[in-house]
Amino acid sequence: MKSKATTQYSHNHIISSASPLLREKIKMFVKKNLFLQRKTIACLFTSLALLIVSTNLQAESIWKKRVTLNTNLFNDNRARGIGDIVTVQINESTEITGVEDSSAENKKSHSVNVDTTNFFTKPLGDTSGYLPNFSADTNHSFNGKGAYESNRNISLELTAVVTEILANGNLIIEGNRDVNINGEKYNIKVSGIVRPIDISIDNVIQSSSIANANITLEGKGFLTRAGKRGWWNRIYEAMWPF
Repeated sequence: MKSKATTQYSHNHIISSASPLLREKIKMFVKKNLFLQRKTIACLFTSLALLIVSTNLQAESIWKKRVTLNTNLFNDNRARGIGDIVTVQINESTEITGVEDSSAENKKSHSVNVDTTNFFTKPLGDTSGYLPNFSADTNHSFNGKGAYESNRNISLELTAVVTEILANGNLIIEGNRDVNINGEKYNIKVSGIVRPIDISIDNVIQSSSIANANITLEGKGFLTRAGKRGWWNRIYEAMWPF
């Protein structure tokens, strides 16, 4: 108690013994420090109140809402659960060429000679000179040639959905899209198994990285019908024996 009183006396003595200008500066410094302390305490109380309110709101939430649109640049938006969407980049090029050439040839030659000029003048029992004389030639040949060539290029993007998660973490995806271009209808389907590690940070998977990939493109319209053989040609080729 004595020490505190002595300290207070010393402070007051220093202030009283100082010049008026110095005393004014000391008072302003003390007031400024008190203001900063009060402001710091008020900020601490405000932050604590906001933290308590946010904690209560989180605790009262019944359903955990999943936000699919993340504005944070460091968040990972790649598909990893059932129902998640992934973009499939299809770049497929197929080229099939087949040539078949077959030939067969069969030649036969037969000859029989018959001479009847001296048949009635020769003695009975003499058979020389009128033995049969006959010749025949046969020639059969077959040549067949067939060629087939097909070139297809597919380049498009298709959105697929994760339908199942395997035990090893791989994802089964399925996607379907209908496109109508000038009356020509196309149905595009894709399905297969993908590894989450093959999905890019932009949530895109290449078709070449899909295991057991099943990619189908079916068209209906004038162009599709023009590229197919008619029913008469199909029946003719089925019945033609050669």
